[in-house]
Amino acid sequence: MHRYLYRFDSWRAPLDRTVYGLSLVGILDAAHIAVQKQSGFGQGCTGFSSSAFTGSLFDCAAVTGSEAGVFLGVPNAIWGLLFYAAVALLTVAAVWNFREKRALYKAVRTVLVTGGLAYTAYLVYYQVAVLEQLCILCLVSAGIVVLLAILHGIDVTLSPVSTTEPSSNMIPKPLREIAWMGALLLLAGILIAADAMYFSNSEPELPDVFAAEAEMEAASSPEALLPVPAEEEIPLAVVPDRTPAECPYDPEKEPVEDFRRLINLFDPTVGEADAPVTVIEYFDPNCYHCKTFHDVITPVVRSHADRALFVFKPFVLWNYSIVQSEALYAATREKKFFPMLEAQYEMQNPGTGLSLEQLREIAERIEMNPDVLMQRLESRLYRRTLEQQRTEAIEIGVNQTPTVLINGRFVAAESHTVECLQSMIEEAAAQ
Repeated sequence: MHRYLYRFDSWRAPLDRTVYGLSLVGILDAAHIAVQKQSGFGQGCTGFSSSAFTGSLFDCAAVTGSEAGVFLGVPNAIWGLLFYAAVALLTVAAVWNFREKRALYKAVRTVLVTGGLAYTAYLVYYQVAVLEQLCILCLVSAGIVVLLAILHGIDVTLSPVSTTEPSSNMIPKPLREIAWMGALLLLAGILIAADAMYFSNSEPELPDVFAAEAEMEAASSPEALLPVPAEEEIPLAVVPDRTPAECPYDPEKEPVEDFRRLINLFDPTVGEADAPVTVIEYFDPNCYHCKTFHDVITPVVRSHADRALFVFKPFVLWNYSIVQSEALYAATREKKFFPMLEAQYEMQNPGTGLSLEQLREIAERIEMNPDVLMQRLESRLYRRTLEQQRTEAIEIGVNQTPTVLINGRFVAAESHTVECLQSMIEEAAAQ
């Protein structure tokens, strides 16, 4: 055996078992990141809207969708899976002492963890110093890598430095070690499958209040069918056009051919009805990512309202979002949609939504008649419209917010930038 490898030729059961356990936890974390990225982090970083990690500081979608979120064209979540799987496999090989090369397996594992630590340090720096946004799942992975590095440092420090010192190279019952490692690996696989199945089938159910809603006379009254004002001021400045290198549409979603049928008379719109481009945004007023995306779509509307019709459609994710969405429709009739939406975003309270008193407060602030607003909310004038358009949206493939369609084509999450949206609108207008 090479003298440099000799210090790795030892087996410390507590330490190496911990390394194996941490590698499995890392696999679970990386798999969960991949699952949540697939869903666009629509329920926040962790996948649960009630999580504490949904504030302005935590934006996993922004972190994983950034330039640093991909290495050699492969998402970091996949690299993480491969990294932790390699650590686990090398640990199993060291237990088995396959071909009497335990020292080599542990040496390679140490080098791998060292490289992982360096890359992790870069990713944490990028989140803190460049993006100023954090991904809690990514930080969990960073913590795991740091612990792995500490354990390997301890292992190397405590290992014999010469062939004259005794080496703890024998494992009394390697088959038992392999057996429990295999059991843990099977458990991890079951948890990953359950995670993927749960979140792939976790499209928000239609709230019971919708399912129980009967036909409403108010929804079909002449007053309810008044056209919605098409124009209102948007309070952000124009952002100069810049053409990004790549702004893809979602390849997994089928385009909606008759997308104009999605627009109803209540929908707030900006732009000309006969514009060559129609941009539809589905949002929920209690969705944090919709709140951050509003700062993206607003300057796009301001700069391209002469070339596109922008349509904003509430897509109810939670029961407590229903009344807030009705308030948005009520505000639209008075050309107060954007002030109402921005006030709701400002007071956003994921997990509970806003109370009627808070909506009344908003109405007073934006110079709406609060009593009229309360009357419209009590009449449930827009309830059936919200139900129907949510069902229709699910049928065409909307399963998260924000979702954006340009002439019926679903815009990929990585294209949710000012530059991409401007470029895609101009491209659609030129066709």
